Order: sequence, then C-alpha cells, then structure tokens
Amino acid sequence: MAPCDPTASPRAQRLLEALRRVGESETFLFGHQNTGWSNQAAQSRVVESDVTVATRGDFPSLVGFNLAQARNGRLLEAVEVAKRWGAVLTFSWEAPNPVSGGSAHDRSGGALRAILPGGSANDKWNAWVDEIAAFFLRVDAPILFRPFHENTADVYWWGVCASAADFKAAWRYTQERLWSRGVHDLLFVYSPSKPDRDYQQAFTYRYPGAAAVDVVAFDYYGANDISRGLLSCCAQAARFAAAEGKPLAIAEFGVYGGLGAGASDGWFVESFSRPVRSDPACKRIAYALTWANSVQPPSYYVPLPGQRAYESFLQLYSSGAALFAKRASPNVYSPPLEDMEETSPPPPPPPPPPPLTIGATAASLPVPSVTLDGLPAHVQLEWRGGHDASLASLEQLAVLLVAVCALACLVAIAALLVARLRGGGHPASCRAPMEWLHPKCTAARYTALHRSGRQAALAGGARLSREEHRVPTKCRRERR
Repeated sequence: MAPCDPTASPRAQRLLEALRRVGESETFLFGHQNTGWSNQAAQSRVVESDVTVATRGDFPSLVGFNLAQARNGRLLEAVEVAKRWGAVLTFSWEAPNPVSGGSAHDRSGGALRAILPGGSANDKWNAWVDEIAAFFLRVDAPILFRPFHENTADVYWWGVCASAADFKAAWRYTQERLWSRGVHDLLFVYSPSKPDRDYQQAFTYRYPGAAAVDVVAFDYYGANDISRGLLSCCAQAARFAAAEGKPLAIAEFGVYGGLGAGASDGWFVESFSRPVRSDPACKRIAYALTWANSVQPPSYYVPLPGQRAYESFLQLYSSGAALFAKRASPNVYSPPLEDMEETSPPPPPPPPPPPLTIGATAASLPVPSVTLDGLPAHVQLEWRGGHDASLASLEQLAVLLVAVCALACLVAIAALLVARLRGGGHPASCRAPMEWLHPKCTAARYTALHRSGRQAALAGGARLSREEHRVPTKCRRERR
C-alpha cells in the first residue's frame, strides 16, 4: 500500500501503514474535532482538551481542524499541542465561495467550475491553495487532508449543485497544485455524506479515482440512536474500500446538535462502540472522529463529568476498543513506526561478537589501506607497524639527526672561541689588526698552550696582565 503522491514523504508512508494496521486490528483511533482549540470551558485561548478533562489526563489519538481558521495564529498553537501528544492530524477545508465571496454554504455562481483553469475564480483559488500549502509546510507533520468533504449532499458549493466531472477535476487540480508547491506530507481522504443513500454518486460518479485517494471514509450524523444508519454506511464504504485497497474511516460522526440535544445516557456504548465493533464491515475502520465541543453555540460531542452520556464515554475509554493518545497513538513523527497495540518489550539485542585479530605483512611502505575479502561490513581495522618504519618516520629521523649534528658543531665552535679568548701568547707572524682572532694565530696559541702549559707560555715573555693574556701585545697595538 503506497500513497497516491508518488513522492510522498516517509512519514506520510508510515501514517498510511499505521492506518492499515489499525484497520486490521480490533481497535480504532478515537478522534475529536478542534480539541484544545474549541472547548466548553474557554474560547479565547488554547486550553486543556475537554477529552483530557473527561478521561482525567488522556488525549485523543487523532485531532481534526478546519483550514478556514488557518490565518488564526492560535490554530498552529493547538496543532503543536496535538503533535506533542503524538496525535494524528486531519484537516478539512470549508473554503468560502470564491465567486460570490459568501460562506462555504453559498452554492451560487458555479464556483466549482470557476476555480478550474480558465475559470473566473482560478487565480483566487490558486492563491488560496498556495496559502494552504505554506500552512501545511509550517505544520511540518503528516496530515490526513479531507478536501471537498460531504460532496454528495446539497450543503456546500462543491456538493451536488456542481457536476461530478467538475468535482473530480477540481479535486485533481487542487491536489496537483499542492504537490507542485512541495507539500508531500498529505494523505487524501475522500469522505462523502451518508453513502448508503446513493452509492453510485458516492463511489462511482464523484469518486476522484484510486490514483487520487488514500483513505475512503464517510460522514454520518443522526438523531440519538445512529447505529442503524452508521452500520449501513459502513457496509457500503467497507465494500468499496476493500475493492480499492484503501483504509476505511469514519471521518465525522455524532448526534445532530450534540449529545445534549437528545442522546441517551448510554449513547457511546449502545449507539456507537458496541454496534461498530460487532459488525464485520464496520470493525475495519482505522479511526472515527466526533465533532467539536463549543460554548457558542453551546454543544458538546465529548461529555464532561456530570453531562449526558459521560458514563458511557468512560466505558468506551476503558474498554480499550478506542485508542487514545496515552495507550497507542501511532508514532508518525519519528521512525520507526511503533505497534498500535500494547505489547511486551522486545528482547535485548544479542551481545556483540568478540574482536577478530588478523596478522598481515606489508610488502612495501607506506600502506595506504587494507582490504580483506569476505569480512562483514562494519569492521574496524587497526594497523600496527611492528619494527618497520614508514617512509614518513624515516624522514623525521633524518631531520632529527641533522639537527643533532648541527647542535654539536655549534657547541664545539663555542668552546673553541671561549678557549681562544681566555688564552695568551700569539706567534710573531700575527700582525694584522684583530689578528688574535685569525684562525692561524688562535691555532698556534692553542697548540702552544696545550704543549707547554700555561706557565711555559708565559715564561717566554714579559709579565702580562689579565687583559694582556686575552689580547697579545702586537694585536693590542694594532687595535689602538
């Protein structure tokens, strides 16, 4: 199973594999829209998720957001919180009508065709998609992207008010534009509304194709007991997803108006988890996301303590069928991918083999490298030269010998000069100025001193002072 993006990032590939594995298990990822961004407690800042309050410390393993808020800096803050929990991110996009400037629910102006090349809104759409691409790059995480959702309902400007051909063309055009902007962390989720009502519209006429979709999903809302309609949609979507080789998901589910509008106290068990996990088709879902909690308008899809259906939500949480962040969020942010279910720790690695010592004789110096055929890859080799010296070592030794010889010569010359300066008595032939330093004079004097001794040298002439010992009379006269 590979993403439809031919250059999908490794982490996008890991996320797709994680969804496949969860779909084959007895569990599913539990998702919550706008968690931490929109809560019952506060709206002005990113706060603790209502799921964290309800579970006393856990977090949903999947979090959904709407790209319509991408320009709000708080959205990235909420995204970072979800990433720190290791939760999977999914984004829908309720884009405003690019022709009329109205909301996403404004179906006028033939907007879907207008965003295609040559259309009146093509430039505007391109700018919007480029802005979304920049946002995705800032998120820097694998993302389940759900564009043009609920396309089989007459709710949005990309719904059944537009032709199936225009829908598929707009899907591919938007997808390829994102890829061209360097966004390769996306998995594309196709999610029609209630596909059991019109299978052909959902999975034949408006389906963009296997080469453009990574996950097959659907949205379903109903009044109180949604189990019958949910299972009917699961049966249709599961059959199609299996034929296409795609993971199956419930992209949105819940009660119209929220749980407080009429859900039973046992809703999460009786109307949702028990029917889903007992149905052969529906139990293949990889994830299910319920809608957002909010203060204005007041509604909730995840109950807090004391609210309707809270005890059944705790039963769902404790059952282990729904995976929350603490128990088994897929590790999609750094390899390797961890198992989705709790497992015993892996056994410790075997000890490394003892080092292998190999003796070898070099035919010539220096030895630039050593190659051994048949050794395994990562082997450290150490060269020990023994009694042989390399060429570089011989050169260093020669330099050292020259330096020692030069130093010995300097010492000998210094000693000779000291002896000449301390001695006296120069041959009569030394007549030139400063001739007492001439080699012939000093050599003769040096010989006389060593042949007869200092007294013999002095006996042959007049008494000399200490200075006259150093400078002969003739030489001293010339110096004056």
